[in-house]
Amino acid sequence: MRLEGALLLLSGLAVILYSWKRYHLMLTIAERLGEQATCPGCKAYAKFRIESSGPSPLPDGGDPALEDHGGGIWLRARCRQCGDQWMLK
Repeated sequence: MRLEGALLLLSGLAVILYSWKRYHLMLTIAERLGEQATCPGCKAYAKFRIESSGPSPLPDGGDPALEDHGGGIWLRARCRQCGDQWMLK
């Protein structure tokens, strides 16, 4: 019974560690994308719509920190106010 309890405890700790690391990665990605949510044309913040997106890196390269976790994330955005387009990576 003690061995089973110890294995259950270690399994639970492994799940917690994996979940925390994944949560931290997703939060980092959201923060990086949020920093780029300002239109370069009219400087409107968060007034855009997503035209396209993808999990693979762009041809000009992606963020090395995100590349280590299975590929970069990019969004092609269009401003609702001025119609300007830009990439969030």
